[in-house]
Amino acid sequence: MIESPAHILPVAARTYGNKVALVTEDAQLSFDELEQRSNQLANALVAIGIRPGDRVSLYSPNCWEWVVSYHGVLKTGAVVNPVNVMLTPEEVEFVANDCGAKLIIGSREKLEPIVNLVGSGTVEALVCFGDDAPQGTTGFAELLDGQPTHFTVADIDPATLSTIAYTSGTTGHPKGAMQSHLSVAMNIAMTALMHGRTSTATSS
Repeated sequence: MIESPAHILPVAARTYGNKVALVTEDAQLSFDELEQRSNQLANALVAIGIRPGDRVSLYSPNCWEWVVSYHGVLKTGAVVNPVNVMLTPEEVEFVANDCGAKLIIGSREKLEPIVNLVGSGTVEALVCFGDDAPQGTTGFAELLDGQPTHFTVADIDPATLSTIAYTSGTTGHPKGAMQSHLSVAMNIAMTALMHGRTSTATSS
């Protein structure tokens, strides 16, 4: 069994190659393409100083870039902090600083209201999806440009932290639920089994 979500995409790419892996409104990507783009991001993150154990927040509605970012971050050994898109800028500031996020990756409409977070707490930089990155952020495509499509995934202890997901905070500040690589991988495997997902058939 795969014991870390960081290894799922490399195995899937070797197994399914150019089969369609992801379809969104503006993109259709194969397993190979997801693997290559997430490898480019992983290389870019390492180049800008992201190290194993660093926290990286993802703040965006569903899109192909989010999926690439999720896998790219985990491949470096960094910890993913998926941020609820319903949070206010003030709540995002609390979450980012509470988990110690070094970098926030997200969509333009979500990052524009929080550009002031850079340098005010733990956040050192923002990376913006799309072609028109606002001032104070780095464009996602610019970050990936020229990066190698091969990346050696970090040697990850399954018991180490992979994800910090925050509660809704209805009775106070949100609280970070800490999940290991193994717990996330087990959840993925059990969900796939429950839904009857296989290489040849998917449930409706």
